[in-house]
Amino acid sequence: MTNLAPSGLEAIAWQISPLFVVLSFILGSISFYLVPSIAEKIRHLSQNQSKQTLIYCVSAGTLLALSTWAINIVLMLGIKVAVLNMSLFLFWSLALLCINYSVYFYLIALKKQMIFSRLTWILLNTACLFFVNFSMILSAVGFNYFETNYYKILFSTVIILAISFLSIAISELEKNHDNHFKTGALTLGIAILMIISYRINLSSIDVFNYPPLLSEQQLFQKISIAIALSFLMILFNISVFLALLAYNKIQQQTQELAKALDVAHKLSGDQSSLEQLAHYDSLTGLFNRHAFMDAFNARLTEAKQGANKLAVMFIDLDNFKRINDSLGHSAGDELLRIVSRRLRSVLRGHDLIGRIGGDEFCLIAPIGSTPEAKVIGNRILHKMQEPITISGQVANTTISIGISLFPYDGDSQDILIKNADNALYQSKGCGRNTLNFYSDYLQHKSHRELALQKDLHAAITQSQLFIQYQPVVRLSDKKLVSLEALVRWQHPEKGILTPEQFINIAEFNGFVELVDKWVIRQICKDIKILHQQQHPLVISMNCSSLNLSNDNFITDTLNILKEEKVDSHWFCFELSENVLYEHRHKAPIFLSKLNQSGLKLIVDDFGSGVSSLIWLKTLPVIELKLDRSLLLDPNNTEDNEIISALIAMSHKLGWKVTAKGVELSEQTALLAQERCDNAQGYMFGKPMRFDEILQMV
Repeated sequence: MTNLAPSGLEAIAWQISPLFVVLSFILGSISFYLVPSIAEKIRHLSQNQSKQTLIYCVSAGTLLALSTWAINIVLMLGIKVAVLNMSLFLFWSLALLCINYSVYFYLIALKKQMIFSRLTWILLNTACLFFVNFSMILSAVGFNYFETNYYKILFSTVIILAISFLSIAISELEKNHDNHFKTGALTLGIAILMIISYRINLSSIDVFNYPPLLSEQQLFQKISIAIALSFLMILFNISVFLALLAYNKIQQQTQELAKALDVAHKLSGDQSSLEQLAHYDSLTGLFNRHAFMDAFNARLTEAKQGANKLAVMFIDLDNFKRINDSLGHSAGDELLRIVSRRLRSVLRGHDLIGRIGGDEFCLIAPIGSTPEAKVIGNRILHKMQEPITISGQVANTTISIGISLFPYDGDSQDILIKNADNALYQSKGCGRNTLNFYSDYLQHKSHRELALQKDLHAAITQSQLFIQYQPVVRLSDKKLVSLEALVRWQHPEKGILTPEQFINIAEFNGFVELVDKWVIRQICKDIKILHQQQHPLVISMNCSSLNLSNDNFITDTLNILKEEKVDSHWFCFELSENVLYEHRHKAPIFLSKLNQSGLKLIVDDFGSGVSSLIWLKTLPVIELKLDRSLLLDPNNTEDNEIISALIAMSHKLGWKVTAKGVELSEQTALLAQERCDNAQGYMFGKPMRFDEILQMV
């Protein structure tokens, strides 16, 4: 290319004054030095308010675009020619820079930046800066004819690419003390390269006609404009940075305030939780004992003032310990939750209920009459009879209820609860799954049973229990064939007590398993003595219905037989027909183990219940004992026909038949006529001690 400048003076016209270079350098350094700080603020703000990210990016991009545009304006003003055309290209270049740097900050705000997106922006930034440079230069050239040096343009393109790469690098620097030097170095590099690229692009233009040089007044005007523009942009950059910093501080304070409010809410929640723990049972959500007693006292005061009646109901789960032991404590907890929900479902809005113990609940119900209390109690009993499934297993449970009434059974909390507890004790003794009202008789009875309870524990440990055996004879030859074991208690003050007088107490207090095991072991010792005397006899014993819910009872029995070296052939259990039928669903494990153990079963009191013969056939039954009520009147034709049918049916099924309660010769004759196998009763011998049995055989 030919240089057409006519003289050195005209060539000087395209030189940039040093003052304008310095102003451009300062403006570029400050603008890009703030980029890491602004980028950090944008990242922080975009994390919390993603919807406003675009606004932040456009604002920051506009700021950096104005600064870059101002740098080029100042450099353009530094040319020593008087011509300056504010063409449309200048404003198009500003708009393009705004878009370019908005994209730049949007990429910064993104959590993950793809390499492709970075490279795309580098090309975009290079094109934008190149366009801005030439828009400024062409505004200075005006309408003069010119030529371009493409080698210089290529070189300036490489420099602008370097500016783009440095811009990416500076945006990734974190704002901290260690990075101040790196930020400063990159900032200086960008500012210097911007000036160099502009100067190279300017030198790549060769015009045919040079405009006149600046006058002193025009030079002063350009300097004033450049200084004012530079100062304005520097001030604008710092103001925006301070605004972002202040906004960030506000955001931090807002977050700290939110955290403080959250802590306050948590403390408030903790206080509510403490109040919840203080007044409510954590497992069932019902009132705990303390809160229930306070509420009960308030209800009692209201009832006294209004002359109203209250029913105090003590509710206890039957056999809860068995369920807890067999299914586990977590199942026991779930059972308590289900029971509490059922209790609440049947209560009225003004009834008061709380959990006052492990499996004990107490209900306070305003009533108009005593029958109303019974209706409420029966409704609760009926609700509890619905099956309960826990972890895929049916936990059959019932409840017992004791009821005391205000004002009839007491006028204070302690007395009413004590009397309701006595009534509950009576319900337990009556076979459970029932309710009882308090009475003076119950109070006297409870005192007697409480004393027996204390004595019974001593009886087990001090060998006050003993066994009497009642003979069972074969009717065909009146020969002794077996014995029924009957436990007795030799009370030091009350004399000999029968099971009817103490077995309910043993069941209620968890002693019955110990009693039954003691009986089994004693029977084994007596069986061995009979074998030694050459008079082997089968001995049977009545098993408590509670042991049917004990999954380990059969195993424990077999272990005792093994320890005592007694064949299971000589030992068997007796269970009444009603007990067996009642527990047919509640004790499947017991009955299954009984069937597999080799132990035999005698069905006692047969003919008084409603059991299924088909179901009984699945059990290891070897014998039926007819209920004594069938033999009360030997001359009753209907009863005789029933006896005849039962004996014939049992023989068909392969079972022997024993008649109980035989005391008259007429009864013996009837049984012999109907071919009954065995008989038991005072006609053949009362229950007697083992020494007497040895003399008898």
